[in-house]
Amino acid sequence: MCGIAGLLNYKSQDAVLSLNKMLDLIQHRGPNDRGTWVKENCALGHVRLSIIDLTAAGHQPMECTETGNILVFNGEIYNYLELREDLRSRGYQFKSKTDTEVILAAYWQWGRKCLERFVGMFAFALYDLSQNYVWLVRDRFGIKPLYYTKVREGFAFASEIKALLFGLDVKRKANLRAVKDFVVNRKIDANHETFFEEIYQIKAGHEAWISVDNPRVNQECYYSPEFSQGNDLSKDEITTKIKDMLTDSVRLRLRSDVPVGTMLSGGLDSSTITCLANEVSENEQFHSFSSVTRPQTPESSLIETIEKCCQTVPHHNSPHAADFFENLLSLIWHQDEPFADGSMYAHFNLMALARKENVPVILTGQGGDEIFCGYLFYLYSWLGDYLKRARFIKWWKNLRHVSTSCEKGLVFLVFSSFRHILPLKFKNFLSRFRCNERTAILSQDAKSQAIDHTTAYKGCKGFKLFYLNQLRHWTLPGFLHYEDRNSMAFGVEARVPFLDHRLVEFVMSIDWEMFLSEGVTKHLLRSSMQNSVPDAVLIQKGKFAFPAPLERWLFEGKGKVQKWLELSSEVPFLNHKMVRRSFEKFNSTKSKRMLTAVWRALVLTLWYHIFISGKLKPNCIPSSYR
Repeated sequence: MCGIAGLLNYKSQDAVLSLNKMLDLIQHRGPNDRGTWVKENCALGHVRLSIIDLTAAGHQPMECTETGNILVFNGEIYNYLELREDLRSRGYQFKSKTDTEVILAAYWQWGRKCLERFVGMFAFALYDLSQNYVWLVRDRFGIKPLYYTKVREGFAFASEIKALLFGLDVKRKANLRAVKDFVVNRKIDANHETFFEEIYQIKAGHEAWISVDNPRVNQECYYSPEFSQGNDLSKDEITTKIKDMLTDSVRLRLRSDVPVGTMLSGGLDSSTITCLANEVSENEQFHSFSSVTRPQTPESSLIETIEKCCQTVPHHNSPHAADFFENLLSLIWHQDEPFADGSMYAHFNLMALARKENVPVILTGQGGDEIFCGYLFYLYSWLGDYLKRARFIKWWKNLRHVSTSCEKGLVFLVFSSFRHILPLKFKNFLSRFRCNERTAILSQDAKSQAIDHTTAYKGCKGFKLFYLNQLRHWTLPGFLHYEDRNSMAFGVEARVPFLDHRLVEFVMSIDWEMFLSEGVTKHLLRSSMQNSVPDAVLIQKGKFAFPAPLERWLFEGKGKVQKWLELSSEVPFLNHKMVRRSFEKFNSTKSKRMLTAVWRALVLTLWYHIFISGKLKPNCIPSSYR
């Protein structure tokens, strides 16, 4: 896990100086080593977090011994040992024990098709010496980030936006479409755009070939998760295979030359990863990291159950309002873009704790909700699909199951089911009411921006498309963004076993009716883990994430919040009068609706004054860039 940066056809007297400025701004991603490579119109840079082969042989940029190609790489290829043996048998002579060199050798042997063989998370830039182009690639699900922009006639890319924004002479202007989409739909990373005009990202599962002398970006999709024809396995065979595949995924992600731990919230996803790691780990003990608040949630009360079951070395953190306000600017700085709720701060603190305890690799449960349907809205779409297929008896039977398992009333569930089969045009009409309410804090210019409402309602075409929508556009991209920035802020590598593409593809070959059988979220995962995870965790069905009582914090720190919100008068895309009114209503009512408005106005205000106006300067910014 590292940070990468590069310049192509850069019209500057000193590309090395510019490149090093970019690396300064992402040094936190790679505190162990640093390197640059420059030739004519191509400059590549790298900061290294040493995880595999801790010797100098892992230094990047790395050169291929066969071709002279140059690579800068962020991520991990978990099956690198198997690929290494295959490539050695084909004649490649390795000089290191790194997965970085495996990528260079794989490209030498298989060209672009080498991507099909990688099991891992990655964002890399490979300079092909013979073709004089740079190959930019991002992993299948977008676990690792990669951004780019035009600079004069040239081209620049980096692992984080701040490297482009502050390291180069790049225009700082807010993308109002992204701002509106965040305020209305909570979306981030839903497409190739960012919160900054003219700064873009390589999308998940995409690649781009960039000519060094004439840089132009044309992204091509090399991987897109799709449902396949249903397999004919029995339920017992399916759950056994899920358990085996997830266990193998965890086994591969325990490969490391430094200590490895897990995030543990007490929920099903993190408990599953922790229990499986305990089963396959060769170490006698490993570390677990948990965020605990008072009063405890039903999930967090189960943390001790897993700690005792797995005999982990436990580490706990309890976030408080004072710490939240002290560190909020730093958190926004590391995120680069606004974030939707306070749980990101609890997660941020745990990553800091992992680094303090010298555990630089952490396995997390990210992706479990999207792969195994952990949110209640999956149930609504699932029920709606029965209606759409006119299977009314099955719909009614499952409706009763759902009302029991998720404690929602029948009337609410009936309404939610029907909402997913309404015509798209009617749904878009209804969405305008929500849009008008949520955009009250925005300026007229921001309100007028056209955003895509249709992706929010792909469930109208069936449960499968609703499922894919969460995976590609809605929940998963944002959560992966938050996890990468939080972990790398402290030089910690976060690994996500649920997003092994082999496991995802198998799950997506299963009959959709089994996903939420008997109206239970994560039915397949619960069934698969019955002999590995304690029953108390398996039967717990609430969703609590990492605890962070944002409502209480904002109320306790209302003086600080009010002072910051006064700065919204200088943010051109916010309506200061409506922001102030929302804050007053929140103080008098503490309503959740007002909490959402206040928080989004606050985080947008702070983000703008950190990244656009430069009025706010977190302590974590390198001193030469303040």
